[in-house]
Amino acid sequence: MNRVDNVKKVIRNLTFAVLAIASVILVLFVIHIVQVGQYNEEWRTVTPHTSATQVVVDIHPRGGATDSWAKTETGLGITLNAKIYEMAITNNSHTLVEDWVLRMNINEACYLNNGWCGTFEIHQFDENGKESTQTVDLRNFDYNALKIKYHQAGQDLLIPLNVGDYIIYHPDASGDSGEVPIKGSKELSGAAVCGVIMYSRTGDTDLSDFEMSYRLHMSVWDGNKGTFFIVAALAIALSLIILGTIFLVSVRFEERMVTLGKTVEDALKICSSIADSRDYHSKGHSERVAAYSRMIAEKLGMEKNDCDIVYNAALLHNIGNYSVSEQTLRKNGKLTSGEYAEVKNHT
Repeated sequence: MNRVDNVKKVIRNLTFAVLAIASVILVLFVIHIVQVGQYNEEWRTVTPHTSATQVVVDIHPRGGATDSWAKTETGLGITLNAKIYEMAITNNSHTLVEDWVLRMNINEACYLNNGWCGTFEIHQFDENGKESTQTVDLRNFDYNALKIKYHQAGQDLLIPLNVGDYIIYHPDASGDSGEVPIKGSKELSGAAVCGVIMYSRTGDTDLSDFEMSYRLHMSVWDGNKGTFFIVAALAIALSLIILGTIFLVSVRFEERMVTLGKTVEDALKICSSIADSRDYHSKGHSERVAAYSRMIAEKLGMEKNDCDIVYNAALLHNIGNYSVSEQTLRKNGKLTSGEYAEVKNHT
C-alpha cells in the first residue's frame, strides 16, 4: 500500500506543479489579451509619404477606353472632362483591416460626380472660411435633401470642390461589399477597390494628397504567441487528463488492496480463533497479541505495510495449537515428556 501512497503523492505534487504552470500561463494569456485589445483599438494612418508596408493606398485613373469622357452640356458655359478613379487599398498584413476611412484633400478646382460603394463625407469652405458638410450616398440620394453646394447638369450631379476642400470616403460595411473588413494577405484576397468619378476642365484631378485612417484586428490566437497559448492549453489539459487517469487507477487499485487485505485479515482471524478455541484460557489471545504487536510496530516507526505484516503474523503465532490435542492443552497438572514434546511442536 505504501507504493500506492507514494504514487498518489507523486501525482499530487505533479498536479500542483501543472496547476502552478497553468496559473502562470493564464496570467500571461490575460496580459496577451490586453495587448491584443490595445493593438486592435489603435488607429493607424497611411499617407503618400508614409513608408507603410501593412496597408498600401493607390488612387489612380482606371484607364479603360470608356473610363473618361467629355461633357459639353454642363450648364456652366464650359466643357468638363470626366475620369473614373480607382481607390485601391491593399492589406499586406496577416490581420484584418477592420475599420477605415479615406480622406482626399482637394488641391485644384474640380467636381465630384459619383462614387461607389460607400458614402462620401463632403467638406466645402466658402470664401469666408465657413464650412458646409454633408455625408451623401452618391448612387442613391435626393436632390431636395442636399445641403451642400451642388450643380445639376442634366442627369448628372456636380458637387463643386475648391482648393482646401476635402472629401472622406466611408466604405460600405455590408458583408458582400468586400470593403469592411479587408482580409489579410494570408487569405490571398487582401484588397478592396472602390471608385469615384471626378470632373475637371483638363480631366486630370489630383487626388494624390490623401490620408487613410484604419484599425487592424488581430485574434488572440494569431501569430506565434497565439500558437504558443493553444499548444500550452492542450498540453496542460492532456497532462491533467493523464494525471487524473493515473490517480483514478491508483485509487481503484488501493480499494482493491484494502478489500483484499480485509479478506485476508478476516481469514487469518478465523484461523486464529479456531486455534485459540482449543484452549479455553486462550480465547481472544491471538487478536490481543496482534493488536499489541501492531502498536509496538507503529511506535517503532515502521511503514504501514510492514505494520500490517506484523499484525497478520501475530494473528497466526498460536496457530500451532491446532495440532496439539485438547487433552494436553487443557491439562492442569505437569506435562509428561511425550506431552511436552507434543506442545513443543506448537511453533
